[in-house]
Amino acid sequence: MKILRAEIQKLLASSYTRAMALTAFGVGVLLSVFDGIGMLAEPQRALDPGAVAAFYTDTVYLAWIFPAILGLLLMTSEFRWGTAIHTFLQTPRRGVVVAWKMVAAMLGGALIALSSLLGAFATATVILTVVGDFAAPEPGRLVGGTVGLILVGMVIAPLGVAVGALIRAQLAALAIFLGWMLLVEQAAAVALGPAGRYLPGALVPPALSLEWSTADLTGVFSSAVTPLGATFFLAAWAVLMGVVASYTTLRRDID
Repeated sequence: MKILRAEIQKLLASSYTRAMALTAFGVGVLLSVFDGIGMLAEPQRALDPGAVAAFYTDTVYLAWIFPAILGLLLMTSEFRWGTAIHTFLQTPRRGVVVAWKMVAAMLGGALIALSSLLGAFATATVILTVVGDFAAPEPGRLVGGTVGLILVGMVIAPLGVAVGALIRAQLAALAIFLGWMLLVEQAAAVALGPAGRYLPGALVPPALSLEWSTADLTGVFSSAVTPLGATFFLAAWAVLMGVVASYTTLRRDID
């Protein structure tokens, strides 16, 4: 627990956390403004509860990337700024340190998700007030998008930590991670066929789905593309990458 407390303190004090929170907030505002332009041009859309709920939550399909980047930066910054030696001297088992850092990153991921949602919700509320006549957002879709982004933030931030432990050079880790998730995996998913749905990037959209339902809570393994099932497999990827890093790159002497 001492290690966890230290990692949480570093998380909250880190400039990376503040930068990612502000960026996520700004992106939430910006995307809502773009969507709001259409809402102002077609005010009748504001009478559709589903469209209003989507207006509040559309930002989730981009905002998920910021918790992942935060986790990656939190890990690679240890090597970039030379603090890794002190961090890993806390215990001879380096994998334990990574595990606790991943747990702390879950808090960071939730905070970044909430920051993005706050920006989107505040902007959407202001724009709908300007429109004047609008329906209440559909509760299921509003809750689904909110819960989806928070849970994805909590599992993808640890995945970023694990990737950062595996690829210790910060710029290389960012380039490889973003390149894989946003570009390479699209081709890999097609090449792998049905198995491609289990790749991390392919799991993000269903995990963020606005169509959460009680069935998802009772049938985690019924389909790989249910929101809760996709979130579970994303968490499994984070654990797997953390284990791989613990038995490969982290076994080397720390420079």
